[in-house]
Amino acid sequence: MPAAIATPPFRNLDNLGVGSIDLTGVTLDAPTSPRWNLIGISSALKRPALADPHPYHFAFGAARGPQHDLACLDRIHVIPRRKDFGAVLTDQELEVEVWNAFMARGRVLENLTIEGPSGIEVDNPLGLPTHYPASESKLYTVRALAEGDPLIDNLVTWSFIGIPIIGTNLKLTGFRLIPFAFEADFGGAQVEAGIEQEYGYLTDVLTSYDGDEQRVQLREVPIGTMALSAVFMEPKEAQEANALLYGSQARPFGVPLWQWRNPLLSPVVIDDNTIAVDTQYIPFKAGGLVFLWQDARTWEAQRIESVAPGLITTTLPLRKNWAVAGTWVMPMVFGRLSPDEGFTWHSRDIGGVRLVFQIDGYTP
Repeated sequence: MPAAIATPPFRNLDNLGVGSIDLTGVTLDAPTSPRWNLIGISSALKRPALADPHPYHFAFGAARGPQHDLACLDRIHVIPRRKDFGAVLTDQELEVEVWNAFMARGRVLENLTIEGPSGIEVDNPLGLPTHYPASESKLYTVRALAEGDPLIDNLVTWSFIGIPIIGTNLKLTGFRLIPFAFEADFGGAQVEAGIEQEYGYLTDVLTSYDGDEQRVQLREVPIGTMALSAVFMEPKEAQEANALLYGSQARPFGVPLWQWRNPLLSPVVIDDNTIAVDTQYIPFKAGGLVFLWQDARTWEAQRIESVAPGLITTTLPLRKNWAVAGTWVMPMVFGRLSPDEGFTWHSRDIGGVRLVFQIDGYTP
């Protein structure tokens, strides 16, 4: 059976004298349990003092370290390093900052080169050579022109004396579209008028032994076609349309969705990137194109960054001023013409077309 240990008797503090609760001088009975180890008071007083929690003063040796996997200082930075213009229908401008991140000495820009297809310009008002003091940056304007090769695949390089050109360049990508900016005929001026849309889906049909069928969708986004007519009542406009179809039939076109056009709700000033227009039930989408139009020679197309109720935000600033009166806003899609499209002359000065555009990734 377990052995019991008697506890010390209870001590009444009132018996210590004058109602004091001071235990100084009171002798307590020693514990009788073998688990207790008695340490003398003299030994307890010899315990070392606790260490000071405050650390001693020390100094670090400074050194430049990496930042975001690249050395931040003592190099040349080009900001941004890559730009995808997407579909270019009008001149697009990009502001580029070139920063001399050498803290101790200046650098000299000796050359500025553009490699790749035609249609890219760089405004360099500083001329060459250009002195860059230590830790100073300069701004350049890179412009993608509407006229140029169909593909944009260029490399712009800032070459500094004694600095490797790796990392001092800007990669530009994108492609050029030709907008078919002539207004569609909805009034029946031709035998075939109006706009016709068709969508093409692709499915696979699995048939079981008992005749049941299971249909599997093979194309996430349908392909589409859009047929429209246009009539040209002015000789100059008819000649322009005829030359456009003859010389650029093999290139991709920007096709405005005339059936979704809406008036501009508030004026747009150059360098703005917001367009106030009704967006409800209109197929505007981020990554697509918005088309502002007044006539066949006054228009602008920009890529859409975001769409909100009554407001469209573009990825780049607009290049023209747009008044509310006479301005239409509509979505634009990519399309290609079939190889047998033709132009019809109704008279010496009047012409017309009925075009069918093949559109990939067309969302109804």
